[in-house]
Amino acid sequence: MNMLPDHAFAERTDDDLLRFRLLQGTHGPNPMDDPNSDFTTLDTGEHGGLKQSEGHSEYTKQGSTSLRNQGKVLADQRPDYANRRSIG
Repeated sequence: MNMLPDHAFAERTDDDLLRFRLLQGTHGPNPMDDPNSDFTTLDTGEHGGLKQSEGHSEYTKQGSTSLRNQGKVLADQRPDYANRRSIG
């Protein structure tokens, strides 16, 4: 993708049905499952009063950890909650 290291991010909930499509390769390999990926894996769980996202439609849920992380990425700031940082 020619992204700079530490500038590629991915989020996923445990019950996101698209996750299972990615496991089947329908949309290509999942960067979150590759230990050598240069994607930073963002957390979608409950943290410090922020809500957990569930399913595929709640990544932009107001007051959620996932939306807060997205806002930080869009503002070119380091996300607050990450499961695994980029190798870059």
